[in-house]
Amino acid sequence: MARDKVRAAVLTEFGKLEIQEFPDPEVHADSLVARVVMAGICGTDKHIYDGKAKDAPLPMIPGHEHVSVVDKVGAEASTSLEVNGEVLKVGDRITW
Repeated sequence: MARDKVRAAVLTEFGKLEIQEFPDPEVHADSLVARVVMAGICGTDKHIYDGKAKDAPLPMIPGHEHVSVVDKVGAEASTSLEVNGEVLKVGDRITW
């Protein structure tokens, strides 16, 4: 899907999340771009949100343990990025 912007929930200050837009990321030859479908949060994310981790760098995009779909694959990566012997391609579901 062609687009020029992506959105993310950004923790701009402790206790405050904002939906912000960013330029659609470019894909580099040796990498891929994954479109996040879901991201889990943990207790640390909650403590950061609540301001109990004052050393957390703000602004930040919280969440980890992503469920994603491969959105773009660079020219070199299209022959080298693989999982279990299968090269990753656009549309593949991934997690990390």
